Amino acid sequence: MNIITKFTIATDQGVEILLKLTRELTLEKYVSFLKRPVLDRYIAENFNRQTLIAEINSMSNQWLVVYADNVPAGYACITTRGLKPQQLDGKRAVRIADFGILSKF
Repeated sequence: MNIITKFTIATDQGVEILLKLTRELTLEKYVSFLKRPVLDRYIAENFNRQTLIAEINSMSNQWLVVYADNVPAGYACITTRGLKPQQLDGKRAVRIADFGILSKF
């Protein structure tokens, strides 16, 4: 299996890939805990085109998509936002804000 990781920008293709991945991964993670209508509403509110484009275009974030044999298999969002451990005060730091790999991979 050939695995590669690419930075993603807010093109139609990039947004569609991330929308598909974030929706599928959310379903995989929470479908056994939440009723489907509640989960569908959460996905519609949090993983829609407008919200995702704003996140991709934020200068604080970088989005990566992992491909397995040219098929989108997962993603990671790296950000400079958020709390830092005290030992990193005054230093530049990035963190992984979110990531996921589809269970079939």
